Amino acid sequence: MKIAFFSSEVFPFAKTGGLADVSGALPLSLAEQGCKVKVFMPLYKNIKPEKVYDDYATSQLGKNIEIIFIKHDEYFLRDYLYTTPDGDYPDNLERFSFFCKKCFDILKRINFSPHIFHANDWQTSLVNIYLKILYKNDKFFNRSKSILTIHNLAYQGIFEKEKFSHLGISWDYFSLKYLEFYGKINILKGGIVFSDMVNTVSPTYAKQIQTPDYGCGLDGVLREKRERLLGILNGIDYKVWNPSRDEFIYKKYSWRTLEGKWENKRKFQEELGLSVGKTKFLLGMVSRLAEQKGIDILSQALDKILDKHQ
Repeated sequence: MKIAFFSSEVFPFAKTGGLADVSGALPLSLAEQGCKVKVFMPLYKNIKPEKVYDDYATSQLGKNIEIIFIKHDEYFLRDYLYTTPDGDYPDNLERFSFFCKKCFDILKRINFSPHIFHANDWQTSLVNIYLKILYKNDKFFNRSKSILTIHNLAYQGIFEKEKFSHLGISWDYFSLKYLEFYGKINILKGGIVFSDMVNTVSPTYAKQIQTPDYGCGLDGVLREKRERLLGILNGIDYKVWNPSRDEFIYKKYSWRTLEGKWENKRKFQEELGLSVGKTKFLLGMVSRLAEQKGIDILSQALDKILDKHQ
């Protein structure tokens, strides 16, 4: 099976969150199962590709996967991926619509006709939209099906109506049935509508996002898609998240040598000027400080937790 995998960030080349981890690990796992995978992402400022061509570049991701970087200096040679300390880049729609269109051009040039288009989040949702609208009669893609993975429903790619012409599709698609959302463009909504399958990061989340409390305004669209909506629990890459080979901790350890875990705790306590002790309470959370990540729940429970461990 041939798979084209599209992501706005891929570890180890560019990362702002968990999307990059999945985008770096899942293609490797698919290749190990015998799939032929091409990964597409923008060529950002700090990426040093192995081969450079006029409008794209390439590197190897692992042993068997080629990652294809889409070049556009004006759009992608910037200090940040999507947003600056002052807010989102105002041309994000133009940036990622260019990226998604260019991917089709490159696929044809390298003669890679995917069985599966795998888009991730709003930034690459347009790939699946274009497949169904602009390339529906293209014989090169007549066997292709599409899937969209929603990693975070809160980020939907919402833009003013006036930008719709930048998408290069008929204004007929600016309607409640397709990309229109309260008078604005919603790219993720379009991705959900036009993708053959939609999946998200866990079976529980797949159910939650069909409710008003968690649906971020798209619960109705997702309920309509429920027969083609799946939740697949995210795993981790044990080659990366492995304390026996982690270069960023004080002392390596494994399940066979758990004493090394205490050594890391001791060094951490000393470095931060904390009270040192094997039984001293130490709480860590790998997360953004955002309500969506449950920080509000933790803050409510923290006093009880601390009372228990005084």
